[in-house]
Amino acid sequence: MQPPFPIESKIGFVDLQTVVSLSNLGKAGSAQMEALTKRLEGELVALQTKLRDSQNRQQTQAALLSEVAAAQLAKDIDRMTRELNFKQEEAQSEIQAMQQDLLQDFDKKVTPILEALAKEMNLHIVFNVADSGAVYVFPGLNLSPELVKRVDAQYTAK
Repeated sequence: MQPPFPIESKIGFVDLQTVVSLSNLGKAGSAQMEALTKRLEGELVALQTKLRDSQNRQQTQAALLSEVAAAQLAKDIDRMTRELNFKQEEAQSEIQAMQQDLLQDFDKKVTPILEALAKEMNLHIVFNVADSGAVYVFPGLNLSPELVKRVDAQYTAK
């Protein structure tokens, strides 16, 4: 159990990673990321399978293919390899863009709630524990559980 917040304190801290992972808003964002990742992985696996099948065909049937058919298969393999590389880069960019958008949206929604909490508690400063460099922080100064409650009260999972 977390000790109570010291009334006389003028500082507090939050663990934003915890707020992301425990709040409904953060969970909804994580679900969106997971859905995108699964969809993109499925597309990449399909391309990899198609490429592997063509490579296997090239290796096992090389002697049976005409020169024209072998050349066309080699071109197809080269094209599929380039397409796969492009799709992998595109998928990574799409994932990074979504992650950045979700984090910006999260920050835009959570920061006013955190600011209101800090003003209500008459705090002078609130640190993000991940960025603070602190070696030890009294657990009672942790505003994360209260912030999760307030974020969940304002934003429910859709």
